[in-house]
Amino acid sequence: MTLHDHPPRTPDGQLLADIDLTGLGQAPELFDRDGRAIRQEYAHVPEDQFGPGRVNLLERFLDRPHVYYTPEIRKRYEAQARANLSRALGRRPEGSR
Repeated sequence: MTLHDHPPRTPDGQLLADIDLTGLGQAPELFDRDGRAIRQEYAHVPEDQFGPGRVNLLERFLDRPHVYYTPEIRKRYEAQARANLSRALGRRPEGSR
């Protein structure tokens, strides 16, 4: 479930996937800190591979109808997750001019 390569088929799988993604919906400074930690974790991956891979993953989350599957987690984290993802990708957040 935490590979996020396909939608979970069960409610338990949806909840597990959502819990794994709650970091996307944290305050911007925490989101950025987590991003730096992930980069350190993958320090063995060259930047010319890591950067495009990260962009692809973040775009996939942002392009979904909802980042989160479960209503409770969506209500709490969705708006901030979309703002963080948009900012990380250099996009304007949805609904802004």
